[in-house]
Amino acid sequence: MVEFVKTTEKTKPPKPAAEKTAPEPEPARARSAAPPRSAPAHAHAAAPASDPAAAPVGKEADPAAGIKITREDVNVLPLRGYTGPIELVRDDAALAAALETLRREPILGFDTESRPSFSRGQNFPVALVQLATEEKVFLIQLRPIQDFTGLRELFSDARIIKTGVAVAHDVQKLRDFIGDFTPGGFVDLAHLTTAAGVHNTGLRGLTAILLGFRISKGAQRSNWALERLSPAQIAYAATDAWISRELYLEVQRRGWVPEKLPDGAALPVSRRRRGRRAESRSPAPAASAAPETPAPHSAAHSAAHRAPAHDSSAPRALIIADDDYEDLELWYPRLRLEEAGCRVVVAGRERGCVMTGKHGYPCTADAGIAHVRSGHYDALVLPGGFAPDRLRRDPNVRRLVREFNDDRKPIAMICHGGWIAISAGIVRERRLTGSAGIQDDLVNAGARWEDAPVVCDGHLISARGPRDLPAFLRALLAALFPPVVPPTGTDTPPPENKPS
Repeated sequence: MVEFVKTTEKTKPPKPAAEKTAPEPEPARARSAAPPRSAPAHAHAAAPASDPAAAPVGKEADPAAGIKITREDVNVLPLRGYTGPIELVRDDAALAAALETLRREPILGFDTESRPSFSRGQNFPVALVQLATEEKVFLIQLRPIQDFTGLRELFSDARIIKTGVAVAHDVQKLRDFIGDFTPGGFVDLAHLTTAAGVHNTGLRGLTAILLGFRISKGAQRSNWALERLSPAQIAYAATDAWISRELYLEVQRRGWVPEKLPDGAALPVSRRRRGRRAESRSPAPAASAAPETPAPHSAAHSAAHRAPAHDSSAPRALIIADDDYEDLELWYPRLRLEEAGCRVVVAGRERGCVMTGKHGYPCTADAGIAHVRSGHYDALVLPGGFAPDRLRRDPNVRRLVREFNDDRKPIAMICHGGWIAISAGIVRERRLTGSAGIQDDLVNAGARWEDAPVVCDGHLISARGPRDLPAFLRALLAALFPPVVPPTGTDTPPPENKPS
């Protein structure tokens, strides 16, 4: 049964279960609930109408009364799950097709899944995004996807409601994995139901109270990072997104969605990043209107000075840094790569942290090092300064460098950046250069030292210091933009206008 508990201080607490000799009658307001809605689409057969446990709680319940249902009471309700169409999205082409449908929907059920952690301090990136429309559910596996531009645009569109529970946590993990975006249109169901007097905040409890049935959570702790999901995982993930949308429609039907959402119910803009402007989707202002100037060193300020939007094939470069990085060795590569059309992400100890260079120039981290993977980037840049001496001790940094090395992707290190490569164990028998201060460290680690402006040995690119930055970037850009060589025997002449 659904239990009503008065939340005002003057009301006596309910009697302990042991003292009850008979079930207490429900308040009159609960019995005058709104008529149960018809069984949701794609659900299993409804429970008999005579079953009192299946009757949803109406909105007429006193908002001052706390509405709560126990786990035991949930478990006696009929079990239902999503049985409609499910589309698995595993590549960029399938994502582009899915986005065409998703952009036309006014309300999307939303959820994410990550590989579960069983150790303190262990955290895995988001692996799956579930989005439910009126007709079907899309399950988007993020690891095989290369281009997240369209997904970031969808999650920034305030005109499309994305609804679920604990959405702030899900959005945070998404931004760490797919790149930063300004959240728009996210609505947390728990904020709306709590304002209406409902104590339960999880999907299972809200489903029981509002819809009168239960959903399975059996696959919740399974490995969502698998390349191929099991049928049980697919059914579970689709149900969570579908029920999120159904709950929002029910909350809306009961009149619990106010015109102005309570604080925290919606996430139209980020509250976790300072200096960020909300992205507006309204028509552009008149030419005479003065544009708003983004705060210096903010993400909006950086974006305003980048080249036009890149195509999906543009290389992606990752720079890792910490406090006391060498200012020129971070900013020169970053700006030069962006000028060439690359998409650049700077990773720090956590997303949003502000790192200060040796000479005082700040840089805001776009992502946390623990959440980035080599599979989403084409090159790694290791600036120098004092920062590498701290970064080399971070197991996530060493893991990341080894991933790039195993994938044979360019690793560009300059000055003291070679310290990180040494600690990652990738320099033995490799030709390298760097600051004279780490020459002995490189040699002792098994590298073959060369005193040259830039040294290229396979996918490893190294330079001595700031004075060698032009040569360093020429080598890195050559690795990212290799010349196109016509196949042997072709009659097609090479283009006359060659890039400089």
